[in-house]
Amino acid sequence: MFLSIIGYFHFKFHFNRIFIKLVLVIIRLVLWWNCLILKYKGGIYTSLYEKFFRTAFILFLVSEVMFFGFFWSFFHSCWAPTLFIGSCWPPIGFSNIVEDAYSLCKTVILLSSACTVTWAHKRLISEDYRAAFYGLLTTCILGFRFLFLQRKEYISSLLRINSTVFSTTFFLLTGFHGFHVTLGFLFLVVCLFRIKTFSFRRKFHQGLEFAIWYWHFVDVVWLGLYISVYHYGRLLA
Repeated sequence: MFLSIIGYFHFKFHFNRIFIKLVLVIIRLVLWWNCLILKYKGGIYTSLYEKFFRTAFILFLVSEVMFFGFFWSFFHSCWAPTLFIGSCWPPIGFSNIVEDAYSLCKTVILLSSACTVTWAHKRLISEDYRAAFYGLLTTCILGFRFLFLQRKEYISSLLRINSTVFSTTFFLLTGFHGFHVTLGFLFLVVCLFRIKTFSFRRKFHQGLEFAIWYWHFVDVVWLGLYISVYHYGRLLA
């Protein structure tokens, strides 16, 4: 899929190649998650396995944080703009292009989803599975709405990824974050299915905990994006 994406950008490959690879990745994820769920129900995973999973997922989140070192690219260009972009930030002609309305709506939606997913977790611990299901369903709807607004923002934007370093860092950071939101959304959908089938219990819901951790990670990264890209960078104009 990665090679297909490179071919799409550089060699004008058809988008269907990326779509087919994406479907294959999703199928493999579904099969993998199904395997984990069956082993979990079979009692194969002991408390020691759960500790290993917890440690591994924490290391995974740390590695995800490293990806957002792309923030340095933004601040490097922001604090030391070169002559190629007019020695100013944002570059001339790009100071009023980023849509504040979409960014504010997306921030409200994502923070609201953080509240609903936390509430769903508390309801699950209280063994109120019906409320936990609807709380997580609301979170999934909000996450999908966030992705819809981001797509709408991209379509209506006058920016292009190759317009200038400002647009490149903008699409790189927001697009990479959107990819993580998509992964978190799929993670939550799987957990929603498991709540529906009573696969989670008050003392056995590690998969949901990991999904919540990942979703809060996405929230924190978005707050950093919202403050730095949508506001701080534009204040320098």
